[in-house]
Amino acid sequence: PTLTLDDAQAIGELTEIASVAPNLPNNAQLIYASNNWSTQVLGTTPAFFDVREWPVVSGEAFKDSDVRSATRVLLMGQTVVRNLFGDENPVGKMVRVKNSPFLVLGILAAKGQSLDGRDQDDTVYVPITTAQRQLFGNQFPGMVRSIMVKAKSAEVMVKAEQGMIELLKIRHRIHVGQENDFSVRNLASRCQHHGSHVNNARCHCFSIALSWRHWHHEYYVGFGHRKNPRNRHPYGDRCKNTRYFAAISF
Repeated sequence: PTLTLDDAQAIGELTEIASVAPNLPNNAQLIYASNNWSTQVLGTTPAFFDVREWPVVSGEAFKDSDVRSATRVLLMGQTVVRNLFGDENPVGKMVRVKNSPFLVLGILAAKGQSLDGRDQDDTVYVPITTAQRQLFGNQFPGMVRSIMVKAKSAEVMVKAEQGMIELLKIRHRIHVGQENDFSVRNLASRCQHHGSHVNNARCHCFSIALSWRHWHHEYYVGFGHRKNPRNRHPYGDRCKNTRYFAAISF
């Protein structure tokens, strides 16, 4: 079992959903001139930055056309910028990712640490098709590691959750009486637990994950602990008043 780009597209067609962003993360070394830096590279779509409410502060984000064309472009978190470029402006420069040249389109605003202490700015973002076809490959056609989804409002959260569960049951061919190969959990309680770090107490977060018995990689779902600390979870953001889901597959 796995999640795919087609699953993400189908979820996006639910009436309660505002934005959908499939993701494929991995680690890679970046090289610029004589500098190199090992970081997380996350393949995603432009909708990711809407779901995460994460603006570009210099340059521009990649577009849907870059996803369709699997263009070698990327956005940088500010920790990566500091370690590769120092005081130099990276926008418009070329860097090498796994020995392939990529154009730096823009720099993201600083996010700081996640709830689990991870540096969210130590990541670069590329079009998901670029990650699939040119960087990491795919075990299955169209496979993604996760799907982030933002609901249209807090009022439709319950209906959105039910709709996604039923949709994935159909798409994953889970019949009556069979155990789901995914689970849904409400992350609001975690946000409340970390209330001193949350900008707004109205936190409406869910996580949809493949069940433990279906996992094939040591990559922990949700905000926090990981079996392997090198497998960084890309969604450990401080929960603002955003309404989003994280759908994880392995």
